[in-house]
Amino acid sequence: GGSARGTNKNFAAVGVNVEFHDGSVANVRDVLSEDPALDLAILRFELVKPREPLAQTVLDIQNGDQPSIGTRLYAIGSPKGMKNTLSDGLLSGYRSEGSQVTWVQITNPISPGSSGGPVFTDTGAFVGVTTASLPDAQNLNFAISAKKVQDFVAREKAPRPLWKGSCIECEEKDYLFK
Repeated sequence: GGSARGTNKNFAAVGVNVEFHDGSVANVRDVLSEDPALDLAILRFELVKPREPLAQTVLDIQNGDQPSIGTRLYAIGSPKGMKNTLSDGLLSGYRSEGSQVTWVQITNPISPGSSGGPVFTDTGAFVGVTTASLPDAQNLNFAISAKKVQDFVAREKAPRPLWKGSCIECEEKDYLFK
């Protein structure tokens, strides 16, 4: 999970840093690609506080599949800042009502700080990325499917600065209210 510095109520960021599980810290340099409909972004960063030895673990998103309903799932996130929290749940369904995106419905808890974390089967197959929950319901949580994540990563990149140096409120208004 990362933390934003210089943020305001509109969720704009002047600077963002990322802390990895091994204690390494990186500053985000720019946004390589983003998709608001999927709630995904690819960020380029620079390590400012590497740990020795530098961790080389990479998530293999290519081993993703579309498991059947009822499959036991595991999600990793940082709910309320509690880093690397593991939660279990079930795949409840695939939903696309009112959207061009098919969402993976899961019972794994998603609290603030959990979204953006990976979801796996018990064999370690990548299922997707946690993204949302319905606050007025119980155990109605959603992930972006592995296939959508793979398609997003394969897209042509359109780099942009994290912040363009202008009015943050104006940038967010243009971005959020198109």
